[in-house]
Amino acid sequence: MNILGRFLSRAFSFFVLSFLLISCGSGGGGGGEAPPADPPVDPPATSQLSTVGPLYPLNGADWNDYVVGADISSASDTACVAGTPPCIHGGEVRSMEVTGRSSCSGLTASDNLEVFEWMCQVSGPSTIRFVSTGFKQGKGLSNLIDFTGSGSLRQNALTVLDGATQIAHSLPAVWWSNPVLVNNDGSNLSSPGTIYIVTQDANAKYTINADRVALVTKPNLVTIKDTIPSTADPNVSANGFNFLWLEVKADATATPPGLLGVTGGISLTSTRHSVLHNVVADNSAGLGVSLVSASYNRLNNISVSGNVSSGVSLNNSSNNTLSDIVTGGNGNSEITLNNSSNDNILIGVTASGNNSVTGVKLDGSRNNYLSNVTVSGNNHGIELDTSTNNYFGNVLASRNTKNTSIGLYMYNASSDNFINNLTATEDSNYGIRLEGGSSGNTFDGLLQVGLNTAGNCSVVDTSGDLDSSCAGSVASSTTISDPISFVDAAGGDYALKTDDQVVFNKFTALPTGDDVLTDAWFTAPPKLMNAVEISGDGIGNDNLFCESNETCLFTPNMGSYQGHGNLISAGTFTGGTITGVTLLKYQTNGN
Repeated sequence: MNILGRFLSRAFSFFVLSFLLISCGSGGGGGGEAPPADPPVDPPATSQLSTVGPLYPLNGADWNDYVVGADISSASDTACVAGTPPCIHGGEVRSMEVTGRSSCSGLTASDNLEVFEWMCQVSGPSTIRFVSTGFKQGKGLSNLIDFTGSGSLRQNALTVLDGATQIAHSLPAVWWSNPVLVNNDGSNLSSPGTIYIVTQDANAKYTINADRVALVTKPNLVTIKDTIPSTADPNVSANGFNFLWLEVKADATATPPGLLGVTGGISLTSTRHSVLHNVVADNSAGLGVSLVSASYNRLNNISVSGNVSSGVSLNNSSNNTLSDIVTGGNGNSEITLNNSSNDNILIGVTASGNNSVTGVKLDGSRNNYLSNVTVSGNNHGIELDTSTNNYFGNVLASRNTKNTSIGLYMYNASSDNFINNLTATEDSNYGIRLEGGSSGNTFDGLLQVGLNTAGNCSVVDTSGDLDSSCAGSVASSTTISDPISFVDAAGGDYALKTDDQVVFNKFTALPTGDDVLTDAWFTAPPKLMNAVEISGDGIGNDNLFCESNETCLFTPNMGSYQGHGNLISAGTFTGGTITGVTLLKYQTNGN
């Protein structure tokens, strides 16, 4: 199941940045070398034989097929037109019917490869069906591929249980008809619907020239390097093509800079409805991951480090969703949204170790939502330049000590932004600085400042919620005198210790249905505070906001780390303006 697009299920390991540990959970393009499937077990004679197939057989049968709809339950079998939302990836959605059942009570399903999450639906009179909703934690397209020989998709099978009793099954079969082709030289990625696989280290650049193409490197063992001098070519790129899937590891350590200084990395230009999943992009002479004029894309489980320019860059790119993003040690800002990159959602972000610039920078961009963010070890933590109407929630902007560092810095009329729950401590300049006509900014929830060298707050030539004494209409302003207790901030591990008194378990009470985000920034339906929608569970619209009748992750800490391990019930939700929410939490919080 996706949590924040699999929100921090792997967080405990993610915080060790890839330049120290090239393993971002299942990083390197896949969930590790796929083990062989368990051998088939003869089903009991009473087990009903059924068949797994696409839920949307006309236009969602194969990988990278997209259909119109906001979620699995409401989607039609109409082909998605690129750039026209809402659309979902039909390729991930398989289904199998079981007759003679009118209820899903007590029923569970699992596939032989243990790749997908499954949900049960009543689909007709005395008929139920199980539907795949997304990858399990740490899994990806690579787990569906046999990388030996000429490559192929692996057979899979589904088993349905009523309690401990098997009641239905399918025979092992390949569930998609996409061709799989080995491509170790970067040539001819121009066949629509093809899954190209890289089975050995590739000294080549990969340019995608068709829609519905997937590119997957063999997990943990294979890297796209491209050490051949070129004219500003990235390792992997696409321009004007849509419905792509990238699950790759790119490391341009030996790549000479191109004439334009952007050699290496992954670049998508004018690309829509595409997925970057389990991606590592390190050590390029330019950007790590770049989106230019790209929209409606999903980036999940991205590890980026050691690039000469920014780690993750959105340029004139809107309506993208980024989750589980870890960046560190890049030459420019770790994460940038510039040139009217609007209406993007970023959740579960750790940006650290930048020696000269900023953790997260917004430049000329508006209406972006950033939540559960840790920025540390940078020059500035978060920087807004001419950026308005953005939302920041549960932000930890501390220990930014490179040069004259500020935790949260707004200037050049960066106005009408909404900040809910902010900790800005131990920065080498100010914790918060507002200047240059940056007015009308709202600080809500919990504001924690302290141990900042120049002062906690500096407000110059502006007006709004906050003044230079850190006073204003903020609900709770606290001056902190204790340092934050990270596991190993110097080593890039920003998980929290259980003895931390600053940001660990700051929100112990579960939100109720009346704890809603009320600023004008938020449109209907209402959004729940201190919770994030669990995406990929077949429930809700997967926009990562926690709304009525959705299953959500309770977020008790400030910053990106929200615990690790299995998900368990967080307790009973009390409805109000928002109703019908199921709240989960991580079984273990802190170390």
